[in-house]
Amino acid sequence: MVFQAQAGLELNIDGSAYLVAEHPAAPGMPYGQEGRAAVVYQVVCGGERRALKVFKPRHQVPTLVYLAEQLRSFAGLPGLAVCARTVLTPQAHIALLRRYPELTYAVLMPWIEGPTWMQVLLEKRTLPAQTCLEVANHLAGILAGLEQRGLAHCDLSGPNVLLPGLAAGTGVALVDVEQMYGPELHRPPLVPGGSPGYAHRAAPQGLWGAEADRFAGAVLLAEVLGWCDERIRQAAWGESYFDPAEVQDAGERWQLLLAVLRERWGQGIAHLVQAAWSSATPEQCPNFGQWLAALPERVPERPPDKRGAARPTTIQVEGTPSDAVQALIAVGRRFEAQGKREIAKEVYRQALEMAPAGGRQARELGELLFEPEPRVVKDVRLARAPATEYESSESMPQVPQAGATKLLGNTGITLVYVPAGTYWMGSADTDRAAEDDEKPRHEVELGEYWIGQTPVTNAQFRRFIEAGGYGTRSFWSEDGWDWVTSDESAQRLFPGDPAWNKDDCPVLGVNWYEAEAYCRWAGGRLPTEAEWEVASRGGPLSRGYAYAGSNNADEVAWYSDNSGNRPRTVKTRGGNELGLYDMSGNVREWVADWYGESYYSSSPMQNPTGPASGGSRVVRGGSWDDEEALVRCAYRDWDAQEDRPVDNGFRVAQ
Repeated sequence: MVFQAQAGLELNIDGSAYLVAEHPAAPGMPYGQEGRAAVVYQVVCGGERRALKVFKPRHQVPTLVYLAEQLRSFAGLPGLAVCARTVLTPQAHIALLRRYPELTYAVLMPWIEGPTWMQVLLEKRTLPAQTCLEVANHLAGILAGLEQRGLAHCDLSGPNVLLPGLAAGTGVALVDVEQMYGPELHRPPLVPGGSPGYAHRAAPQGLWGAEADRFAGAVLLAEVLGWCDERIRQAAWGESYFDPAEVQDAGERWQLLLAVLRERWGQGIAHLVQAAWSSATPEQCPNFGQWLAALPERVPERPPDKRGAARPTTIQVEGTPSDAVQALIAVGRRFEAQGKREIAKEVYRQALEMAPAGGRQARELGELLFEPEPRVVKDVRLARAPATEYESSESMPQVPQAGATKLLGNTGITLVYVPAGTYWMGSADTDRAAEDDEKPRHEVELGEYWIGQTPVTNAQFRRFIEAGGYGTRSFWSEDGWDWVTSDESAQRLFPGDPAWNKDDCPVLGVNWYEAEAYCRWAGGRLPTEAEWEVASRGGPLSRGYAYAGSNNADEVAWYSDNSGNRPRTVKTRGGNELGLYDMSGNVREWVADWYGESYYSSSPMQNPTGPASGGSRVVRGGSWDDEEALVRCAYRDWDAQEDRPVDNGFRVAQ
């Protein structure tokens, strides 16, 4: 029996009334979208829109329950919001299923508004080049993140790629995730036989493995990047750019797409598409880390291959293939030394084409390509007031004022200046709220430093992930690299509640190793405990407040009494005297020091860095989950450096 939904039908799920929504273009009809295995209806509860995926009879299987439990851990990953789901089971929803048995094993999940990529193709929507580039970067970032975790969607195609932020050129979401591959997931009873226009010839029965997305992903990225050209839009077959019978043939559509990609985006992009197209198996296709390395951040002002000698496309080398690769690496490093990073990357890409897949040279080239751009920090002038950002100036004085700001490269992080000086830290014996490890109150002498205006946010941390941060050895300490390469869960799994994964909320659930690696990637470091406390107290502008900027915690802190039991957007409570935010509450912050309970009794006065060793690292600031006393500037806490408490984050210093 097939579920016959009607607009306005009320369904009681887990004590909440959901109404089947009316189709916006067809009054009186339910808002539903039919796929191969299911129909997805929009349902509304209290103004919140959700998706109810009702499977067709042959796809109503009990394994959907287990799958939902596994997928929930992926819901916080970029592009996988639909993994946050509830399955309607006879055990938990007996009353509803007695009335509507065809809803057995239906899935309730987030509704994602926006066109599919297939709709864009069918409607031949015009997209500017910058929008195409941003969509491609988002999609490649999502797929690279999956691949780094050993995951794959396994049914990539135009209908399964949604573009919720198309108007702004941002945002990509994947749907139809029931066939996902993962080391801990069970093989689904039915694996798609490959979507028309996106299926590799070597896998006509479909793929279920870690490399399953590489070919279809390459075709999708090629379509997206080519779509800014009118010739491509007019040549498109329909539901995909290619007629399914044309896939991996050197026909007219293929030749046109390759020429457009080379003209618009350069030989590096064209090569990746060509390598995927000519591959004998999906495993031989370029990985998504290579795509991320090749994709530019902005549309080239001129075609990349028409910049003359300043941007070589090919360097001729002699000798064995291995010698040639090594010679190209040396050439690339010389360009790096001259500050010509983009030229160097092109040389590295040429070398990667020649290097044996999976070999030492290929791994070295992968690291070179994943290495972040040089972090160029803007100069600052003397600040007239705290928390004012300045552009570079030839008349810059040598020493900025306390509270002056600068940007940390292209990370999106604003740093605040704390001048050198002598400061108090710790708690006095007369402070009734003080813990023993906060005593004695003592003076420290610190050199000048810069510290993040806010904790690192989800959006900022995501750049590290998308840049291949978890796979680049140079960002990690020896112990951190041992952890990241040995722990199957090493790459951060975002909290399952999407409300905790908003771009402007602090990143959570990272351990000390991850915080340290991010800081190194960003061109900074973790602050010392002394630097953190002095900054939280306002540095030389301090007024002696108990919390960072006030004696009233509610004015400056998110904590257990006001947070609603969840993290909050940064900078939504008041700042302190230096213009720093969220140093009291919202998220506990890792610092560089080992924890020592009695360290203050023996701490050196000049630039203290904590004990030489220990079993735990210091955590400061308290969080959304802590009581008021724990968000004081002086409060100290600790965690093992490999632990990933759900309320731990960090900020960058320099």
